[in-house]
Amino acid sequence: MGQIILDIFKALAAGTIFLLILGLIMGESPKKQYANSEKQNEKESFENIINHMKYINSKIEIEKSSWRKIYSIAEFNFTIKNKNNFKIKDIEIECKFYAPSKTITDKEKRKIYVEIDINKISNIKDFSFGFINNQSNSANCEVVNAKYDKFDFKIDYEKLYKDDAYFEKNYNFITLVTK
Repeated sequence: MGQIILDIFKALAAGTIFLLILGLIMGESPKKQYANSEKQNEKESFENIINHMKYINSKIEIEKSSWRKIYSIAEFNFTIKNKNNFKIKDIEIECKFYAPSKTITDKEKRKIYVEIDINKISNIKDFSFGFINNQSNSANCEVVNAKYDKFDFKIDYEKLYKDDAYFEKNYNFITLVTK
């Protein structure tokens, strides 16, 4: 009887070891599963921040813009409206310049150092975007970042969307500075 019980325990031990080895080969360890779930939670948190920042930036509108080229220097007039429920400042605008063939000739970012109160408009006159390709004959501009009372957001959208692996390895595409 004792030998039968001993044989049963040996079989159970061998089966348990076999299942553990099979589990390690076929699946992830609990530690790895936890690490992956933590990474996923972190990624979702960053995605929520990014979506929030996009929402904030979408409420900063360039209502009117005009530009002229003086030799190869682009100069803009902007009317910018803040539709957020907080004051904004240091608005970063990205302009894409196009040739007559609709090919992008330049893409430039500049900061306009102004403050715009809640639901107010700011008129920016003769703002220089610097040197551009002399073949540029049209432009399209949008607000890409701004500062506001609680946070200073900065996203490098190109790094974010070009390579998802970049997101998992290095979160330097986003800077979040709390005051």
